[in-house]
Amino acid sequence: PFFLEGAEIFSMSGPVTFVHTRTIVDPDYGGKITGKIGKAQVGLLVANDAAPGNLDTVSDPLYGQSANVLIGRARYDLYSESHIGAIFTNRDFLDSYSRLGGIDGNFRINRTQSFGFRAIQTEHQDLDQIQSSGQMFDVNYRMNSRHWNTFVSGYTLSPDFKTDIGFIRRTDQKRVSSSVGYRFWPESWILNWGPRFNYARNWNFNDIFEDENARFGIRASFAKNISLNVDVRRDMERFAGVDFDKTAYSFGGSVNTSRKYAFGGFYRYGDEIRYSATPFLGRGASGSIFASVRPMPRFQSELNLNTSRLIDLRNPDELVFDVKIVRTLATYQLTDRLLLRNITEYNTFQKTVGLNVLTTYRVNAGTVFFIGYDDHYQQSDLLYADVDGDGLSDQMFPQDMTLRRTNRAFFTKLQYLFRY
Repeated sequence: PFFLEGAEIFSMSGPVTFVHTRTIVDPDYGGKITGKIGKAQVGLLVANDAAPGNLDTVSDPLYGQSANVLIGRARYDLYSESHIGAIFTNRDFLDSYSRLGGIDGNFRINRTQSFGFRAIQTEHQDLDQIQSSGQMFDVNYRMNSRHWNTFVSGYTLSPDFKTDIGFIRRTDQKRVSSSVGYRFWPESWILNWGPRFNYARNWNFNDIFEDENARFGIRASFAKNISLNVDVRRDMERFAGVDFDKTAYSFGGSVNTSRKYAFGGFYRYGDEIRYSATPFLGRGASGSIFASVRPMPRFQSELNLNTSRLIDLRNPDELVFDVKIVRTLATYQLTDRLLLRNITEYNTFQKTVGLNVLTTYRVNAGTVFFIGYDDHYQQSDLLYADVDGDGLSDQMFPQDMTLRRTNRAFFTKLQYLFRY
């Protein structure tokens, strides 16, 4: 609750997650103020994180040291769905620091159109006193009407853009993307349907063309919560200095006609890159099937099957990998406050089984009691450890197909919210 309550104030759309509170791993203490003053929304969070100093070696100069985190956010509402804002984050650890600051805005042009921007600067210094600075600029235009749906955006993310409080999937990008879709409304058993086209291009800061994505699809929504979609993709991706041209097809849908059951899934087939030191283009297939059953109001069970496989086209008989993950989730609301949950998962590639049981007694959002059990198993012939002490991993149980426990845990948590 400390991190979740008022989290929307610190949230900003864009290609980077500027505030990712999971980077505060082991706080000894923290404080937060969030709220609204007239048309202004403000948020301030400070925390001390002991995680960087949680080391085993006492002689290490980092041992026992903590990082200090400061996050500030302000947003002023101009008119309906329009605002300007500013953000600042800082993390200090010994002689290193990570600072981020910037401004953003979103402006509603009329009932169907809007425009937004973000401009961010980062300053970073690591423990070796190496300094770097980076920038991000992002602009976008959006139009949503009954028939038309259009989006155009462009952003740059420099190679030295770094933040220890946020999450960055990829830097060194200059990307433009667009999408346009049209919806027909037959007002019959077909509620709406229509085509959609997406296109994007990406260069790095050395002006090397790295990605091109084109996708054409058709979406349809039917009565009684039934949906269907079909897509064709043609992409170019540059990996390890090699340009790969890829074509893929996918389709999916869902059926949710009753409160007692729902099911659906998707399937994708086409070219895939084998990301390795010697990459190559293979033929891949992936899919997912889900089913949800609710025979009674207090009980619900979900079953998910995810699969992914890749074939080396240079040798069609060679299966690079074939992974299937089966996962079940069952919840039973014994009373309005008492909940029992079970999760079971099986991975055919790693030959692992995971079991998790959790009991929750919740008085309110801040007063809750948890007690749980977690158990993991793996097929014996896939277990490795340094058995003979030579510093190398040895296969512990060759030719043994039985499942053996790898770890077990019991956990509990009690949290009480004081109101005054």
